[in-house]
Amino acid sequence: HFLIYINYGINIAKHKSEKQNQATMVYFSIYLLLSISVSLISLGKRISFIEIFYISLFLTPIVGFITVLKAENNILTRHYTMTYTCTSCENGVVDNEKICPNCGEEMKVLNIKENKFKLA
Repeated sequence: HFLIYINYGINIAKHKSEKQNQATMVYFSIYLLLSISVSLISLGKRISFIEIFYISLFLTPIVGFITVLKAENNILTRHYTMTYTCTSCENGVVDNEKICPNCGEEMKVLNIKENKFKLA
C-alpha cells in the first residue's frame, strides 16, 4: 500500500507540473502578443519598431505603450517637381527653366507633382 501512495503522489505532482507549464506558455504567448501589438502602434513615430519591441518585452508592454505615447510623430517634408512645356515648339522640360532651350519662347507649367519624404 505504501508504494501505491508514493506512485499516486508522483502522478499528482506531474499533473500539476504540466498544468503549470501550460499556464506559463499561455502567459508568455499573451505577453509576446502584447509586446508586438505595442510595437505596431509605434509605426509612424520617431522611435523604431525594434526599440519599442525590446522595451515592451523587457520592461513590460505598459512601459512600451507609455513610451510610444510620449514619442513624437515622424516629420514629413514635401518637395514639388514642376514640368514646363514650351507654347510654340511643345518641348517638355522638367528643370526650372522658364525659357525654352530650343526656340527661346517662354514656357508654361504643365504639371506639378508632389513628392513626400519622411525624415526620421
